[in-house]
Amino acid sequence: MRLSGGGVANPSVTDVFNGTGDRLLTVLAGGDGPADPRGGTSPVEAAGSYVDLLRLYLQTGDPLYRRLFAATLKSRFRAESASPEQRREEAARAVAQLRARALDTLREGPSSGVVDRAASFFDEVEQSVTTTGGKPFRVLLIGDGLFQDILSTLEEECLEDGLQLQTSFIDAQEPQRARQQVIDRQAKFDAVFYSPLSYEQAAPFRQVLEWRNATLSGAAFQEMIGQTLHEIDVMLGLLTAHRECPIFVHNTVAVRRHEGGPKDLLKNAVTLPLRRRARDEVNAGIEALLAQHGAASGRPLGLIDETRLLAQDTDEELGRTLNWSPLHRPAVLGVRLASIYRDRIYVAAHLLGRKVVVADLDNTLWHGVTGEGAIRHDVGRQSTLRRLRDRGVLLAVNSKNDPGLVQWKGAVLDPEDFVHAEINWDHKAENMRRIQQALNLRFDDFVFVDDEADQRELVRLAVPQIHPLDAGDQRCWRLLGTWADMLGANTDTDRTALYRQREQRQRFVDAQVSVEDPRELFSRLDIHVHIRGADRDDLPRAAELINRTNQFNTCGSRTTVQELAAWRAASNRHVLLVDASDKFGSNGTVAVMLLETSPDEITIPCFVLSCRVFGFGIEHAVINHVKRTYRRHEGQPIVGHMTTTAHNRPCREVYRHNGFTWNGEHWVYRERNEPVDPQWLTVHAPRETRRLYATS
Repeated sequence: MRLSGGGVANPSVTDVFNGTGDRLLTVLAGGDGPADPRGGTSPVEAAGSYVDLLRLYLQTGDPLYRRLFAATLKSRFRAESASPEQRREEAARAVAQLRARALDTLREGPSSGVVDRAASFFDEVEQSVTTTGGKPFRVLLIGDGLFQDILSTLEEECLEDGLQLQTSFIDAQEPQRARQQVIDRQAKFDAVFYSPLSYEQAAPFRQVLEWRNATLSGAAFQEMIGQTLHEIDVMLGLLTAHRECPIFVHNTVAVRRHEGGPKDLLKNAVTLPLRRRARDEVNAGIEALLAQHGAASGRPLGLIDETRLLAQDTDEELGRTLNWSPLHRPAVLGVRLASIYRDRIYVAAHLLGRKVVVADLDNTLWHGVTGEGAIRHDVGRQSTLRRLRDRGVLLAVNSKNDPGLVQWKGAVLDPEDFVHAEINWDHKAENMRRIQQALNLRFDDFVFVDDEADQRELVRLAVPQIHPLDAGDQRCWRLLGTWADMLGANTDTDRTALYRQREQRQRFVDAQVSVEDPRELFSRLDIHVHIRGADRDDLPRAAELINRTNQFNTCGSRTTVQELAAWRAASNRHVLLVDASDKFGSNGTVAVMLLETSPDEITIPCFVLSCRVFGFGIEHAVINHVKRTYRRHEGQPIVGHMTTTAHNRPCREVYRHNGFTWNGEHWVYRERNEPVDPQWLTVHAPRETRRLYATS
């Protein structure tokens, strides 16, 4: 049996395994123990991997080897047809078998201490493979053995983040088969990770890892790069078309897995120039493809940048295997990538889709306490929040402080970057309610960043929907930066400015206490509504508005730019957009309506309206526009769909208030009266569509 790995040798462990290693290998390979149910690995080969990892753990005490043991074991039971409960039960039975056989054999050795440590090892392995709990997070992994290395530590770390990973794999090396599997998978996923060049996945790129090809150049080299990028291009097109969840794509650091022997190191050195050249060219191509497919789909594609690992490890170290067996050959690269995956998954599960970051001030945005000496602004932290603001996330302040003493001199942020500030000595939970009411958003749109654990806990207990982050933990700021990366460019106008205008608008309304007639009051706002058909360039904003709107969203579903483009391309389907402005400025695009027309009826499958323009009657003007413009004859029914969700109460009566009646399934309008818009609105629509009962 060949043993591999490092660590400081423990003489007692060495003695035990010298005396019983072969016997342990034979025992673990016997009976109906966990070999490889999928075939391809013999019981002896499987047992060799388990013995190797057990020995390495006992020798070094490094928990990584225990995690690798558990991950190797769980990988034997990842059949797509099995439920998570079935997989855990099978893995638990396998652990029990291995434990009984291993401990009985080790007791034959000279050291009882090794037996006790091995028993603890198996206790921890059993806990790892059977632990449940946390919010399910479904991940599709497209690639090969690299993912098994990543999962070695990732699954346990995600449990610490309150997430239960549920993984599915597409590991076909034949590109056409892998593409078909992407199309055929009907399950919904929360994230997709695509590693096109991991280990031996991409056949063309595999050439650069082979020392015999070290002189590859010219046309052959360019053909290899072209083939590699073509395969990635096709796969990205399928993923953006068939998956609505966040998609993360690896570039490559182009390392060779090796055991560290002289021949391996020589092959590394010989191939390094070609690997570097190929890495640089293919990575540039991948970045271009991500930008291209991101723009076409209207959503950013995340990059897993393997090359950033070179800042902490050498090429040689990243390729070094931690143990080597036919069952599992984990390298340092996969273990290092696990922390990057963990952050991406955390953001996708807990932060993506939220709309507001509420931050404390002292020892959060700056170091020090206001009024108790000099403070030092934290440029890095404030820059991270500024990036979020620039990508459409709102910023607010919730701080126990004297507002007159707060100073922004020398800061990256300034008061204009925040849509609301509660700086006082009140309870922070109460301040959160004030911020929520001012912004008219749901509490589960909020993230709270504070350095004091008791304040975070008090807010969490009072408003559990708010997600707290510890400002004193560097991971907090790494997560917020990752969130900014995943959002991409903001397709809306300055959302902070829009909400500040909303606050000005509300103050104006509140100040008009002497005006008894609301029609006169709203008329003073000089509200203009522009209704128009969406152009192709409008579709990213339309998709964003549908996907981000929860309160006034009659369909309760999500969409993609491709779906909207297909809808718009149909001759009987329409995407209407609504822009609004008033005396305080432009609100930008505030509503989207999808329409489908036929000789028998007009259908409204989806209607969304931004919460920042609630209460001004814009929804009535949009529905009136449909009544005027799209009915082909008097009495032609307009059918409004309504899907009730946990959050869309504000829109449930919109059709009733516009003359529709409920038929048990949908809202239907059959009236023949000329619709009347709210008199305080100035409605703009294409002149040729202002005819009642259009004939074409």
